Amino acid sequence: MLKKIISVVVVLVVVVLVVLAIVINRLDPIVKTTMESAGPKMLGAPVAVEKVDFSVLRMRFELDNLVVGNPEGYNTDNAISVGKVLLKVRPLSLFTSKIHVEQVLVEDPAITYEVGLGNSNIGTLMENVNKFTSKEGEEKEEQKAEEKPEEGGKKVVIDEVTVSGGKVRLSAKILQGVAAPIPLPTISLHDIGKEKDGASMIEATAEALKGIFTGIVDCGKHGISALGDGVKDVGKAIGDGAKDLGKAIGDNAGKAVDTVKEIFGSKK
Repeated sequence: MLKKIISVVVVLVVVVLVVLAIVINRLDPIVKTTMESAGPKMLGAPVAVEKVDFSVLRMRFELDNLVVGNPEGYNTDNAISVGKVLLKVRPLSLFTSKIHVEQVLVEDPAITYEVGLGNSNIGTLMENVNKFTSKEGEEKEEQKAEEKPEEGGKKVVIDEVTVSGGKVRLSAKILQGVAAPIPLPTISLHDIGKEKDGASMIEATAEALKGIFTGIVDCGKHGISALGDGVKDVGKAIGDGAKDLGKAIGDNAGKAVDTVKEIFGSKK
């Protein structure tokens, strides 16, 4: 009897895993399509993902070659390029009203921090996220005022978001071109959506993005400031050197004129 019970349990577990794998594999193209369609609306810049896979063994989504383009008005190729983004999810939570994401890991992102007129490309992306979320909030308030039923949707809780191994490439006119990449300090965010017992997809994504963008902007500003001071110091040194050189040339030129006068015996 015990053997029969164990056999039934094993069969049920296998069936559940197979069904789970089939359902989650069908989510892969949906996740890709959603990111590439909803991302530009939130960021005001193109978003592309080469591939989305779910690893059954590791129970996590893997996003390959995620690229966030630049907002309008910026000239560099893109703002952020990431070879791999990992999302570790509690699989069974995908079938509930609240998706539990244990970890989002962004590994070795390549970031271009381009300074424009009074802003940067990353700062503009963050402003676009703020505008988008504000607009969403206003629409929700209008729905409440008109007593319309609120649209249903899954809630999200994210335990941890980590961005590590990043490099920030600075691009600004003051630097006379593109400077060498500087290391981005590790960015860690925790407990997104937990206070509300789950945030909407838009709220959770916006909070994560704003935290990441804030870290990049701080790094970019410090890098520009440090390199800018270096450029000023170099310019000052060159300027002082040029003055000394000019003085030396002037003194020698004067001596040369005196010598010529002596040879020709004339002051003309």
